[in-house]
Amino acid sequence: MRKVEGDSVSGSYLEGQQLLFDWIDELERPTMVCVAGNRLTDVNLEALSTCRSLKRLDISENALSKIDLAPLGNLDDLAHLDISHNRIRQVDFGPLANCKKLRWVYAQQNDFRSVNLAPLFIGSSIRSLVLLSGVRASLDFSDSVPVDMLSDMADLLIQSLYRAIERPDWLDGHVEFEPSPPSLQFLVNCFGWKTVVRSLKSLKLPMRPRPDKMCQRRFLSGLGMLELVGLETGIAAILDVVPQEMNWQDSLDVIYDEVVGLLRKQIRDSGITVDMDVEAMAGKKASVLVPLIIEKRHEETSGILLYRSATGSIDVTPLAKTAYGRRVLSALGYESNLSENEFSKLRRALRDVGVRVEVQ
Repeated sequence: MRKVEGDSVSGSYLEGQQLLFDWIDELERPTMVCVAGNRLTDVNLEALSTCRSLKRLDISENALSKIDLAPLGNLDDLAHLDISHNRIRQVDFGPLANCKKLRWVYAQQNDFRSVNLAPLFIGSSIRSLVLLSGVRASLDFSDSVPVDMLSDMADLLIQSLYRAIERPDWLDGHVEFEPSPPSLQFLVNCFGWKTVVRSLKSLKLPMRPRPDKMCQRRFLSGLGMLELVGLETGIAAILDVVPQEMNWQDSLDVIYDEVVGLLRKQIRDSGITVDMDVEAMAGKKASVLVPLIIEKRHEETSGILLYRSATGSIDVTPLAKTAYGRRVLSALGYESNLSENEFSKLRRALRDVGVRVEVQ
């Protein structure tokens, strides 16, 4: 049985039947074809090769053991492909390298033994790849792929570190499914640390001289060690200590200890602790840094001299550059220039944390 609605088609077929899509010519410029939820054991996509307006193809929840994606290679508008929940053992994503608008690929819950992911990221605009759930595959992202190409693959990394994933227009009105950025663990398990680190280092944004603090926070959050924020060197120094030959689980303790060492060196060398979170460190291995941080914070606030302007306001800019000062100012909602009354409230709050300031 076949159901046609405007520019889309969905179908229900007998169990075990081969699907040839030989009826596709009945539709004028179809944009969506869905044959999900059947027990098809074989599909021949050749008839779809002329459907240049096709945007979404869903062949999920069938009983396919193989699939030839070659006929899809010339579909310029193809944006969504779902072959999930089948029994596919091997798939060649090579033809999809020509699908420049391909953004969503779902292939989870199959019986993959060998998958080469590299073609998915050559010139494509891939935004979401769901592959690992239920997969026992040896995933291959070829080392032969040039580094300058990795800006495409790195979109997945950027989603985790910088922005939320785009929501495809065909999901409008369907709140039960929300696409989300891939986790850092997913990417490392999929591509390996070597490729993830190389891809991140190929991005200009995380490598800027001024550390990208949001990037650092999300990267550490992805590692499950958000309490280690505060490195002035940002994510670059963390990437340099990643043991690239290790798997995800084995690498975590190594990275944690190395970042703690970097923070300790920063405290001792520059004394900068302004973004370090002693509350988050409590009860964790990083708590060994807390006494050093507190000592440095008292040192940086001792002897601070503030100045009163000709108009009577007090400039607290030097205080705002310290960890305690910034925190108290933020809590009170104060900025750089305070009235006498505001400064009195600030002084009392600072005394609560053992900080005294003088005004000249």
